[in-house]
Amino acid sequence: MSKVRDQLLNKLTAFLASLCFRFPSRSLTLVGVAGSEGRVETAEYIYSILRQTGQDVGIITSRRQARNEEEVAYYLRIKVDRPKPFKLQRLLRELVYRGCTFVILEVLTEALADGRMCGMQFKVAVLASLGHHHHLSRHVDSLTRENGLRAQCRLFRKTPLVILNKDALDCAFLTRIACGERITYGIHNEAQIKALKVQSGDWGTFFYFINKDSVWRSQLSFDRSIKLKQQDTNLIPCALAAVGTAVALSIPEFRIKKGLETARDLR
Repeated sequence: MSKVRDQLLNKLTAFLASLCFRFPSRSLTLVGVAGSEGRVETAEYIYSILRQTGQDVGIITSRRQARNEEEVAYYLRIKVDRPKPFKLQRLLRELVYRGCTFVILEVLTEALADGRMCGMQFKVAVLASLGHHHHLSRHVDSLTRENGLRAQCRLFRKTPLVILNKDALDCAFLTRIACGERITYGIHNEAQIKALKVQSGDWGTFFYFINKDSVWRSQLSFDRSIKLKQQDTNLIPCALAAVGTAVALSIPEFRIKKGLETARDLR
């Protein structure tokens, strides 16, 4: 009973915080990156691609919170896992004031389940995962997975654009409940955005991506050849999620390529 009361209190506080700061998320293209693994890496790839558009971009993750390449002031930073609603809305309002048009926000299931995201208007929701996630998720406690899915429904059900990993076990359920436009990515299962000819070495990781809904469909062009700095093929799904997000936002492929290849190395 106390848990339900806490959730209702968090929702009310979150809504009042949004109202107090005049719903800053409505003035942004807010991208929420959820999932059990790979959220930070996916957010960084999306951030790097959006930086290629020449517009002001903000990023809010557990590892860094910045506008363009400038770190936000310490007093504005939030705890991503359990953000205080007034601090979160204050940070978003500050990013709007500074001219941001895009913000990428790492969204944890805890924050969704607690009702701390009430009043937020996401334009894009991304289901992130690392390459081995579709194997690991089979061993996750069923109750934990169920609670996580229930929380993620709150993000994916109402968002106009959703980016889903077809290799993840959660994809089928989230596909059914999502009401917005869906873009899928993957390596093993059939998807709109796929990786081909994957190679890895001391120099990093290479792959081609294809977009089956584009005019050129499966053509392997220079702009679709990606060389990541990291020597880790498990990061390819994170990169594909960023490609799907960029495709949804109509960003040209040559900017996608440059954004992925110049992304910050987190490993």
